[in-house]
Amino acid sequence: EQSQSRRSQMQSDVAASVRKLGLRVREEQWDGESGYSLDIVLDAHSPRAPPHVRAEGVKGWVVEVDGPAHFLKGSRISTGNTMLKHSHLRGLGFCLVSVPHWEWDNARLWGGREEYLARKLQVEPPAQAEGWRGPRKRAQGKFGEREVD
Repeated sequence: EQSQSRRSQMQSDVAASVRKLGLRVREEQWDGESGYSLDIVLDAHSPRAPPHVRAEGVKGWVVEVDGPAHFLKGSRISTGNTMLKHSHLRGLGFCLVSVPHWEWDNARLWGGREEYLARKLQVEPPAQAEGWRGPRKRAQGKFGEREVD
């Protein structure tokens, strides 16, 4: 039960961060052709979408939020169900971006979650987007690296 609520919270957090990048987000969209529920669907025709997403033949732009249940216990190896879903979606023409839980958990240490998603989605982070704080400054302290304002 706790794992399910953590995944749901993670998906909400990822969606909120994608919105801060200035992208339109639809959550939990059902795809009739594949029968899958898609975690986050982005507008593939957005001028902010990278060229490979806007290319002819691309069915959509999808972010799959892969919490701990999508991986073999204690590893970073995807379960068979997760691998199959990702493979099917790519085969159907979706541009798929996976956000694994360990990357998401550590993204704030890598410059911030919005910056992490901007890199994953291959979009330029809008400097003036609501809530966008830009890359975080890092400083080495007595107890390791930390964010500074």
